[in-house]
Parts: sequence; structure tokens; C-alpha cells
Amino acid sequence: MFGLILFYLTFTGWFTNTWISLWMLMEVSFMIFMGLLSVDSSYSISEMSMKYYIIQAFAGLVVLVSILLSFFATGYYVDGWLGIGLFIKLGLAPFHFWVISLLGKLGWAGAFFMLGPMKLLPMVFVFYSLDIVWMGVFLWGSICVGSVFGIGNSSAQKLLGYSGMVGVCWMIYSAAGGGTWCFFFFFFGYLLMLVVFCGFMSQVGIFYLNQFKLVFSDLVSKIFFFVFCLIFSGVPPFLGFFLKWWVSWFLVFSGFSFTVIFLIIMSLVSLVFYVQFWFYFMLIYSFEFKWYSCVFSNKFWFFFYFFCIFSITGLLFFY
Repeated sequence: MFGLILFYLTFTGWFTNTWISLWMLMEVSFMIFMGLLSVDSSYSISEMSMKYYIIQAFAGLVVLVSILLSFFATGYYVDGWLGIGLFIKLGLAPFHFWVISLLGKLGWAGAFFMLGPMKLLPMVFVFYSLDIVWMGVFLWGSICVGSVFGIGNSSAQKLLGYSGMVGVCWMIYSAAGGGTWCFFFFFFGYLLMLVVFCGFMSQVGIFYLNQFKLVFSDLVSKIFFFVFCLIFSGVPPFLGFFLKWWVSWFLVFSGFSFTVIFLIIMSLVSLVFYVQFWFYFMLIYSFEFKWYSCVFSNKFWFFFYFFCIFSITGLLFFY
């Protein structure tokens, strides 16, 4: 129920025509997400909910004050405060620590909404109020942090959080290069990969890399999980690659050639911790006997295999 309301509010924000209405939708969404945390979290929720509330309330207050100031004054200082509030809500560097500290303590449904739909409304503000050149330093810094800091991390959710920082930057650049429709193309592709990954990890009950040894033993499962890691990392010919290739094509024609080169280089760096998933999964924690047996329904495996095959044929979207 909370999830459906969140989806409705986040997509409604794209059709509002006033900043105050958009701000109200953003704040209502985060309050509803707190309700989702109380239902979904597998840890004690009091400290986590309080931390999330304080950070989001502070960021929302900064955004509101910036909106009110923009009615009476203009200048970089107004854009600067608005950018700080939005970057806190998006979890971009150097304001990403609160996101990483919460991830690993959430259930997978909460992690999905935090890294996916909850990013949508703040990005509406970013698209229509901030200059992409002004944001360049923060976006490049977030890409570096997200690509490098995920290496060597043993928490699956924290790895996904660092990956999500890079994904948000790709989304912002997709709107800068190709407009709203290009952004939605990338966003829904990313959302599809995210929901399948979170659903898979929730099904098997994995939160840390060393838990892989408790679940899997058959070769087919390992191969398909390896394929899924490649899909998320953006390796051709999978769906993640064609989403990034599509955005890069528009960025080059919009004059962001150096940005594209930087994005490609850092994507190669982030490939390390995606392959790290498979490395632990296939080599280190590969045993003939399992300590724990996880039984999957036929529908689950059908959907998971279909998604992997569908991603391999992602090239069809471009014809």
C-alpha cells in the first residue's frame, strides 16, 4: 500500500506547475516512506527513522527557504542553497553519508524505494532550476565517490548505494543531453534492473557477500547471477550498456564529449565491484553442500531468467 502511494506521488510531481506544490509532494513522499521503513525494516527502526527524518526535514527546509528567496532575489547563492538541499535528498557527494549509513539496515523493499522512486521528485527540481555546468563539479565528484568507494565493500545494499550515486548522475546527464523523454527511458530501464535485483536478493535473503555460500550450489544459478552483474555494470551487449550508450550519444551531440569520456572511464572502475559480486559468488563461496536451502517458485525463476535474456537482447530497443 505504501509503495503504491509513493509511486503515485512521485510521478504526480512531473505534472505540477508550481514549486510549492512540488515541494509539498516531496515532503509527503518522504513521510510515507518512513511508514514503509517501519513495516519493512529488519532492524530496530527508532534510530534509523529518526536519522532519516532529521536529514530529510533539514534538506526540505533548505529547499523551501531557497524557493521563497527566489521570489525576491536571484543569484548563485540562491541556486547554491537549493542545490545543497537537493543534493542531500539525492544522496550525492559530499552529502552521501546518510544514505550509505542507512543502507544495510533496511529491508530490500525499503532499499529499492530509497534508491529508485524517492529520487524522482528531487530530480524534477534539479532539471528545471539548476544549471548543468554549475552542477558539474558535484556530479563528477559523486561519480568518482560512487565508482571507487564501492570497491571492497561486503554489504550488498551499500554496493547498490554507491552504484545508485553513479546512476543518479547518469539520469541527470540524460536529461541534459536528450531531454525529459531520454531521462525517462534511462530511469525506467534503471528501475527495471533495480527492482529485479532487489527482488532477487529479498527472495534469497542475502544482505552480505559472505551469505552467498549459504544459498547456491548449482551452476545455472551462478551463471545467471553473473549475467545479472554484467547487466548492472553496463557491459555490452546487455541492457545497462545500451542505456548508457544511448545517453552518451546524446551527450556527445550536445557538446559534453569530455563528460562522456569521464563517465566511460569511471564506469570501467565501477565494473570492479560488480564483478566482485560474481567473484565471491562463483569462486570463494562455492561449495558442493549448502548450509541453507532456499526454495524458489517456478514463477520466480521464469521471471528472473526472462529478464536476463531480455537484457541480452536490449539492442532491439534501438531498431
